Amino acid sequence: MGDRDLRELERRFRETGSLEDEQAWFGERLRTGEHAGVLSALESEIGQNNLGEPAGIFRGWCLEGGETEDSMTRIERALAAGGFTLSGELQPMDRHAAQRLIAWRSHRTSAYEVELRSPEDAARFARRFLDLLPSCARYFSNLMPGWSESGFVSTCHITGHTFEDGVLADAGSFVAMAWFMDED
Repeated sequence: MGDRDLRELERRFRETGSLEDEQAWFGERLRTGEHAGVLSALESEIGQNNLGEPAGIFRGWCLEGGETEDSMTRIERALAAGGFTLSGELQPMDRHAAQRLIAWRSHRTSAYEVELRSPEDAARFARRFLDLLPSCARYFSNLMPGWSESGFVSTCHITGHTFEDGVLADAGSFVAMAWFMDED
């Protein structure tokens, strides 16, 4: 399928709201590898934390046969494939909360809240990640329900950093991660 066909499929699903067309568009984008390029670009643009390391990790995993598994099983399988271990429970969140968290963490670092980019740029940054995912995606975080920008409490870690939080998204055959970490 060429670019023109892909744009037509996207136009059609956005116009009609057809879940079938959206799934076809999403599957074709996965097949072409578009996700990998966007995730790599986001990671290269995130900026550095207090230790001079990248302040975030952006990854995506295509999973074979994952359609019959529950979200947590798919997420744990994807993390293991990426060399990460989940050390606790994730909390569900909606797309709006996921966007808010990604925007906040791409705006400021975790330990000392050093500004990485303007709030407007951070909001665009978050949308670039979320635009990779279909409307049926389910979102999870290691933050307690009711978190706010002034008081994060995490429930688990996957990288071993002192400060870490982020979003894991399950889209059935694809799991995506926007994860932020820092040290004091």
